[in-house]
Amino acid sequence: MPFSPTDSPHQPRHLVSREVNWITLDEEELHGRLSDQVPTNFYVKYLIEDQGSLVGRCTRVWCVYQEVLESDPLLDRYRNELSKGNHVLKGPYALKIYNADMFSEAYEQDILVKAMDIHRSKPLDGVFVWHLGDILFLVRGLAEDERPPTIPLDKMENRQEVFTISALKRTLSQFETVEEFYHVIIGVLQGIESLEAIDIIHRDISFGNIIINEEIYCDTDKAFEWIDVDLDGQRARVALVRRETVDIGASGGLHDLDMASYILKTVLTREEIFPSTSAPPSPMAAPREPVLVIDQKPQRDLRTGTVPFMSIPVLFGGQHSVSDDLQSLFFVHYLSLFTFDKRLPNCFPTPPPPRRHHWPQALKKWTDSFGKDMDELGSSKAFFFLDGNGSWYKTVKSDALSLWRKRTGDKAYKWVHWAMLGTFHEQLWVGREGGPAVRKGVSFFEERE
Repeated sequence: MPFSPTDSPHQPRHLVSREVNWITLDEEELHGRLSDQVPTNFYVKYLIEDQGSLVGRCTRVWCVYQEVLESDPLLDRYRNELSKGNHVLKGPYALKIYNADMFSEAYEQDILVKAMDIHRSKPLDGVFVWHLGDILFLVRGLAEDERPPTIPLDKMENRQEVFTISALKRTLSQFETVEEFYHVIIGVLQGIESLEAIDIIHRDISFGNIIINEEIYCDTDKAFEWIDVDLDGQRARVALVRRETVDIGASGGLHDLDMASYILKTVLTREEIFPSTSAPPSPMAAPREPVLVIDQKPQRDLRTGTVPFMSIPVLFGGQHSVSDDLQSLFFVHYLSLFTFDKRLPNCFPTPPPPRRHHWPQALKKWTDSFGKDMDELGSSKAFFFLDGNGSWYKTVKSDALSLWRKRTGDKAYKWVHWAMLGTFHEQLWVGREGGPAVRKGVSFFEERE
């Protein structure tokens, strides 16, 4: 089931993960090796995200600094400030840990590693990947007939513990100007196009999965800092130095491809999963005896993504396509007008203060999944955007936040917001293919510049 903040309460921290200062990964477990020399020791600076639970993906992301190898040219840059024998770490990087569904196409087809082949010249985030073991057996130490008493037997899935390392970047919520916001949207359109060129769709485009290329540090003159840490059981003074700038080739782009799939080789349709009916079995039907299955591929619901940004066809259980990625980006654009009211203070690379959004009631009908099934959300979203009365446009006119209502400098951005949304909406839902939305959306903003 797709993640929604309202229906996935956190488990007690001591049952999910420990707080750590250092993480060491086994070099032999590096998956899809791109280099013979990859750092494996990481100092944990702070926690970025925690969606921990006792079941599911259990995603956690930390800001980390990695060990600097002797061959790293970065050492020459700070030769005067560092003496021989100093411990040196560079960053910031994002270290992500999650429990991958071993029956997902992203895992079975190794999509994350294959996408790395194009990241150097395309607006996609490059990563190193470690596969460290099966969750049930190697991580949690459970035999097939064992389970914690709080977890239903039919929720016991065997997953692979995956670690990924990538350059820490600002996400969409940290855009500096409205102009940068639109350049980032253009970069994401190019990222979708780049994935389509290798027959891949992202399937989880949201605020958090869009990154901003330019690295604007809050302290531009502070290239490194000294900190005291516990190292091998003793207090040690180490230097944290700023890594080389990582350029993804556009103003913005996509990361987090662990829910991706191939366009032509996707999972079964819902009708094929439930051949006797066009919908999943009624919740009132007699429950079947749960069976723990480890080696057989289970039947699954197709719907993947973050609820407010999921496309209408996917909410109804349809098969993902490129047009669904484009719809998700449209919903990112649309919901931005009700989420981002002002520029956040630049804290990079430390985390910014959280944004508290208060979406209008008209939006909550299709963004809040609490007490609703996916089909109900799909119906509400379809009615809102396709009812013929322009409800989606009227809501922007009446409830968009002040940032999107005023002129910025000499540019009439207020008009651009409405025109960009209208162009995007037309290309997605007025009988045209998804492709022109990419080209026309990019050219439209460039013409306005």
